[in-house]
Amino acid sequence: MFQRIFGRRSAEDDEENVRKTTLREVKILRMLRHPNIVSLKEAFRRKGGAPVDLYGCQTLGDRSAPPHVFRFQTLVALILSARTTDEATMSCVRDLQWADGGLTADTLAAADASALERALANHEVAFPRNKARYLRGAAERCRDGYGGDVPRDLASIRALPGVGDKVAALLTQAAWGYDAGGVAVDTHFHR
Repeated sequence: MFQRIFGRRSAEDDEENVRKTTLREVKILRMLRHPNIVSLKEAFRRKGGAPVDLYGCQTLGDRSAPPHVFRFQTLVALILSARTTDEATMSCVRDLQWADGGLTADTLAAADASALERALANHEVAFPRNKARYLRGAAERCRDGYGGDVPRDLASIRALPGVGDKVAALLTQAAWGYDAGGVAVDTHFHR
């Protein structure tokens, strides 16, 4: 949705994109660019930031681990974060990192499904049964198809279980360090 808006190149493209967007998307775009929103965000961040700045998904991967492990841990944090508080996501990822074998594609793919589900539920992760299934499926694909690493291109990332456009865009930014285009926002952004 936002890729259409933010990927502009010229005035003609801008007009065409605006015509294609819904009224809601145009309102959101205007809100993002409004000077008051920008100044409020800057003032808030000067006061110490939000929990997402301190322990959001982009901060949870172990940067001292090999790069492919860091990227996989970032993927796990992103999958867990959907409909889950930042605090619960951080707590769960830390426990998984400290478990025997650490948090890698190999260990997660070999994990017992019911034990993983219980661990997620104990940390108040939303939808623990589905997320346990997604995590094991993504771990198996990363282990078997990418040598324990996560894929680099958006289409391959989106093909992983439990991964949609938002997680894929965030993963390219947080794990691979490039912007795949678009802006990822939560569903409550408009409130």
